[in-house]
Amino acid sequence: MGNILRTDPRQQRADPRCNAILAAVARARAQDMVARDYFGHTNPDGYGPNYLVRQAGYVLPSFYSTALDANNIESIAAGTWFDDAQVTWDQWLLSAPHRRHLLGEIEFYAAQYEYGVGYAQGGYYGHYWVVITAWPGP
Repeated sequence: MGNILRTDPRQQRADPRCNAILAAVARARAQDMVARDYFGHTNPDGYGPNYLVRQAGYVLPSFYSTALDANNIESIAAGTWFDDAQVTWDQWLLSAPHRRHLLGEIEFYAAQYEYGVGYAQGGYYGHYWVVITAWPGP
């Protein structure tokens, strides 16, 4: 999935770069959805991706929301038909909000040039994908 994000000819980010912290959080998010049988941007404890990324040590810009359930950075997908990265990517791009996020079609997302991708198999939906993009803080 990371290769697709970087090489899609419609990508608006100048130089997308995989970040180890974002990748670890994305993997953990996908695995958590399988383990705790949910699908959502907020986990059963009430924490969203902004909080989880900060807890992992990634410094988000101060203008990103600090609400415990905030999401300025994540796209997720789940389902038995999402067993392939390209299929998942293509389906995300059919959704305007996901397309804006993943292709950086608006300035806010285009500035989020660091990313991490997570995938887990199992659970109710069978396949879970998480993409986190972020603008590095100071």
